[in-house]
Amino acid sequence: MLDYLEKIPEYLKFGWSDLAKIFIGAFMVAFMAWGWVRSIRKMTKAQIRAEKHQMEAELEKERAKFHQKVAELKTLHTEVVLSLRVQMMEAERCREAAEGDREKMAAALEPLQRRLSDLESFDGKLWEQDSLTAPPPFVAANERQTRFISIVNLKGGVGKTTLTANVGVSLSRGGRRVLLVDLDFQSSLTRLCKASDDQLLDLIKTKKTAARLLDGGDDALLISQIVQRVSHPNLMGKTCDFIAADESLAEAELRAQARWLVTKTPDARFLFRRLFHAPEVLTRYDFVLFDCPPRLTTACVNALGCSDFLLVPVLLEQGSVEALPRTLNWLTRLPHVSRARLLGVVANRVDMYAGKPVNAQQTILTYLPETLKRSGFHGEVFHAVIKNQRSMIEEAANRGRIAAADDDGLNLFAGVTAEIEKGVLQ
Repeated sequence: MLDYLEKIPEYLKFGWSDLAKIFIGAFMVAFMAWGWVRSIRKMTKAQIRAEKHQMEAELEKERAKFHQKVAELKTLHTEVVLSLRVQMMEAERCREAAEGDREKMAAALEPLQRRLSDLESFDGKLWEQDSLTAPPPFVAANERQTRFISIVNLKGGVGKTTLTANVGVSLSRGGRRVLLVDLDFQSSLTRLCKASDDQLLDLIKTKKTAARLLDGGDDALLISQIVQRVSHPNLMGKTCDFIAADESLAEAELRAQARWLVTKTPDARFLFRRLFHAPEVLTRYDFVLFDCPPRLTTACVNALGCSDFLLVPVLLEQGSVEALPRTLNWLTRLPHVSRARLLGVVANRVDMYAGKPVNAQQTILTYLPETLKRSGFHGEVFHAVIKNQRSMIEEAANRGRIAAADDDGLNLFAGVTAEIEKGVLQ
């Protein structure tokens, strides 16, 4: 065995001294590893202790917050209880006061109940109701220079807007001061009178439209704030203004009706009269022409309520003429609203041959006075007619113009314009 041990260095190719060095090195490595492990254990224990202290501190903070919240909730509970007691006492006082005022409340509700009964018994004849208050004064024609004319017809498509625009421009070119009022939310007259699309958008944005006329106010300067000038080179230096309309007019009409039905004031039929029969208008214009829609709207009734005359355009065809009596019957149903008389019936878009209407239209034109007579009106058919020049009128409209602003269009409406001027001065 000893022989074997003595031969180990020989087998390993080094001596005992080298082997001793190896054992010493291994011992040193093991000692260093033991020291490293020991230091790590110390560091880990210190870190654990630090984290423990931190967690305990945070727990203490949370415990303090919890106690603070509990204290706040107790305080809030006390305040809520006190507040509820105060409210209960106030409610009890209100109940006692309400019981004491029950008779007063019943007296206050009585007129509202009567008004509700009136609304429940409403028979649909909105514009024929009696006025509960005196309407605004209708300034007599002999006390003013302004003449108010409503262009009306219950049938659509007969040329009301075309007649309004072209007669208005013709009067203006003849030296008259004219105001055109668009009362149809479809804005046909407005689109003829506007200078540009931007102007129309600006009028709508700033609410300078006919809807303002139905707000129920009595601002004498309102009309001067919303009127616009009809723009055309041949109207330079002339007074031809217009009031625009847009879709807000329909909403304003409903609001005016509802306000009148519920409160009975102001009377929704006389809103225009208060504004247009004011000195601001009567000293500024010679003619005010209302372009009425083919419906008995709030705006249309208001136009009738301040107009002196009605001008009714018709087409010389059966459907248009048959609608004429229905239109004229408005006046017989609204005597307490309108003082307007029929200025005349104007034949529009008449096809001419050899200087006269074609046979079929001439026959209808001949019997128009008889149609008027059956409706209780007599002989108010204009001798002048408007020739069928739709191409000229539509071409002007497509260029953003009114036909009568040019000389050819002026000649087309000259006869009718002359009869209007003659009729209003009689």
